[in-house]
Amino acid sequence: MYGFIYLNSIAYKEMDDFIENEILETLKLLNDEKLFQINKTWLDIHDNRENIMIQNIYDYCKKHNFERGLFYIGAAFDPGKAY
Repeated sequence: MYGFIYLNSIAYKEMDDFIENEILETLKLLNDEKLFQINKTWLDIHDNRENIMIQNIYDYCKKHNFERGLFYIGAAFDPGKAY
């Protein structure tokens, strides 16, 4: 809704922290080991994805010469898949 300015703002960080805290507090309240594991798996997947993207950027930069670059992250969409 607010674009890059919002995504790079303190307001976004505060909202993201709030949401993460609410998830953790809800998990604690529910006290369900399976839900804790699902959340951990999700966090691991997200962390791994981010680390791979960063490594790919570094690898690309080592192999190519350029003055400026842009790394654009979007959502993948498979038109043949039923969502």
